[in-house]
Amino acid sequence: MICSDVSMEFNKRIEPYLMKYDETLLVFNAYLENSVKNCIRMKRAQATPTIEYKITDSINIAKVNMKSLLSYSKTKDLLTAYITNRTLLPAQAKQRRVFAS
Repeated sequence: MICSDVSMEFNKRIEPYLMKYDETLLVFNAYLENSVKNCIRMKRAQATPTIEYKITDSINIAKVNMKSLLSYSKTKDLLTAYITNRTLLPAQAKQRRVFAS
């Protein structure tokens, strides 16, 4: 499975909502910089090596452990931005308003 497959699957799952409403708000989990949870997460990340993955259409993530893929916050941010961008384009083509946060 490559990243473009993930975004297509995501789009398939949310398309009924996009078609049902004029506006859709996508909310992704936000990590607050100064939260206790984020401090614990950063401490845990220092204890184990993390890998930054580049998120592109063609990267094969089928053999990547999801925990490993999502363990680096920058990779999570890149994946969120990638999926958001890949969702906004088809929605706008269908004249639907999608807001991502």
